[in-house]
Amino acid sequence: MPGNFDGIKNRKFGIEIEMTGITRCEAAKAIKKVLGGDIDHVGGTYDKYTVGDDKGRKWQIVFDSSIYARKKNGDLASDYYKVELNSPVLEYEDFDLLQSVIRALRKTGAITGPDYDCGTHIHIDAADYTPQQIRNLVNLWSSIICNQQYSVLKILLLFFLMGTFDQSAPMRTVLPKINSNILLIFMQL
Repeated sequence: MPGNFDGIKNRKFGIEIEMTGITRCEAAKAIKKVLGGDIDHVGGTYDKYTVGDDKGRKWQIVFDSSIYARKKNGDLASDYYKVELNSPVLEYEDFDLLQSVIRALRKTGAITGPDYDCGTHIHIDAADYTPQQIRNLVNLWSSIICNQQYSVLKILLLFFLMGTFDQSAPMRTVLPKINSNILLIFMQL
């Protein structure tokens, strides 16, 4: 299937990663070490922090009420430990940067997983998908979730297939919230 990988390389995406074990301030400082930009504590309802990268994009660290907050040692923690990373719109070339951000968060003490009600959301730019393509993608994704098998092969297959669809009508979709096993796969790379 020549050319299929080119579709993946051109597909934009974003990611939200829920975590605990560190505070939002600690998370912002950790990703600053990778991104190099300034930290801006915006505050507000979500106690938002932003960190800029060298492309002028803003990465956000925000409060997420759904997280079961814990400290690194496992003790119960305050709401300051309910942390969600929201990436800007990313491209294929940003995978190494994303991986470095995740590693910096882990090194700082971030923990994630179902024990903390933490998950990962992946947003795929599907502006050029037809309704049938979206249906195929949802069916594929549902079959993965229903089988509770998040093998690297299936995840790579999903991304591979996204690049093979015949792209025509403008539409946008967001993939459902998934188990943090995908985050664990990113973290093991």
